[in-house]
Amino acid sequence: MDQPTIDAATSTSLPGRVIVLTGPPGAGKSTVARLMADQLSPGVHLHCDDFWNFIKQGAIAPYLPQAQRQNETGIDVLAHAAFGYAAGGYQVICDGIVGPWFIDVFRSVSDKRAIELHYIVLRPDRNTTPSRPPV
Repeated sequence: MDQPTIDAATSTSLPGRVIVLTGPPGAGKSTVARLMADQLSPGVHLHCDDFWNFIKQGAIAPYLPQAQRQNETGIDVLAHAAFGYAAGGYQVICDGIVGPWFIDVFRSVSDKRAIELHYIVLRPDRNTTPSRPPV
C-alpha cells in the first residue's frame, strides 16, 4: 500500500509567519512578494487588492473618507486570512498598501495567535516609482 503524501505545511506543528510588504504604488511590492513566496516554503502570496475586488456591490473607492468602515473590514479579513495560513505552517506575504494606521489589526491577530509578524516598507527613490509601468 502506498504511503500518503505529507507536505511541509501539514507535517509541521510550528506556525509560519506573516510578512506585510507595503509601499507606494510602483514600488515593486508584487514583484518582491512573488519572489519571497517562491523562496519561502511553503509560501503564500496574498495580494491585498484582491480583498477589495471581492466586493461586488456597494464598493467604495478605498481612498475616499466614506470607505473607512469598508477598509477596516477588508484589513480585518485580510489579517485573519493571513494568520489562518500561518497557523497552518505557511510563510505568508501580504502584498499591498497597508498603512501604519492598520498594522495594529495585524499585531492584534499576531498576539492572539502567537505568530510572528513582520512589516516591511519598500521606499524606492523619487525617480524609480514614476518610471514603472502600471500593473
